[in-house]
Amino acid sequence: MFTIKQAAQLTGIPPATLRAWERRYAVLRPPRSAGGYRLYDDAAIRELDVMAALVGLGHSPQQAAAEVGARRARGAAPREAGAPKGGTPSAGGRRAAAPALPPIDAALVAVRAQDARALARHAEIAFAAAPMPEVLDGWLFPLLAAISDAWAAGELSVATEHAASHVLMRVLADRLDAALPASAESAVLVGLPGGARHELGALAFAVVAAQQGIPVAYLGADLPAPEWAAAVAATGAAAAVVAVPTRADIRAGREVVATLAEVPGLVIGVGGSAQASLRPPAIALGHDIQAGVDTLSHLLRTPAHPGNGNAPASARSAGPPRR
Repeated sequence: MFTIKQAAQLTGIPPATLRAWERRYAVLRPPRSAGGYRLYDDAAIRELDVMAALVGLGHSPQQAAAEVGARRARGAAPREAGAPKGGTPSAGGRRAAAPALPPIDAALVAVRAQDARALARHAEIAFAAAPMPEVLDGWLFPLLAAISDAWAAGELSVATEHAASHVLMRVLADRLDAALPASAESAVLVGLPGGARHELGALAFAVVAAQQGIPVAYLGADLPAPEWAAAVAATGAAAAVVAVPTRADIRAGREVVATLAEVPGLVIGVGGSAQASLRPPAIALGHDIQAGVDTLSHLLRTPAHPGNGNAPASARSAGPPRR
């Protein structure tokens, strides 16, 4: 069992935020010690990790808490990819050593000072320490949640938040460039609809997909529907993943889906906080990046699958998935 101070160290979530989430959203009701101190077990730490990651992707804390509760009710493992950030419990009940990710607090110091080089250095260390999905869940998304909390509390300016986002985008973009094959093949287009600008989650998705062998073309933010169609035509892409990070992006996201629905056989995936508001033929990829990449990979391998987005009716009724 862990105290609130230890839970904060393991998750990168400040104790004040942990108390606020408990009070406002009932995400957890940790038991108390005889002295009245909150106690968190390994399952609670994993759920807090998931909530922090969802907030980092653009969910409101209320939405993230609802998702954590839904996963708990379904009996789903809160972390669907890789080992838990804090390692696995040993026979003595203590956690095994975690990947050597740099401290969130040190990165926040660099953010507050607008020290781009120091923040980039922390990010480079983090991305070299563990597989990308683990770094996203265990370092990047908790860092984004902490930056968001500091901005909401008036401790960071918009300029400071934007500067930090730019640094993290640049480091992720370097990882994407390193993962892409030498050929110009683009099986999947990833980007945001017109007017949508919160692109860290979409870029992170593109990086994980590319690192796992899926040829990706990242289109970036604020791409109107006709430009999506032009990109599909130019690349011959088999799939498009449209990120809808906020409710303000739903209308533009629907326009992109409607336009892409006219392309026969194109798999249309959607991600982001507001993905549930987009309708078929769009396929919601969920809020866990690794699980979303796995779903996309399955759809690309099985073009006759009934859930394969905009596949023609003849293909959708062609029997079991091809392997």
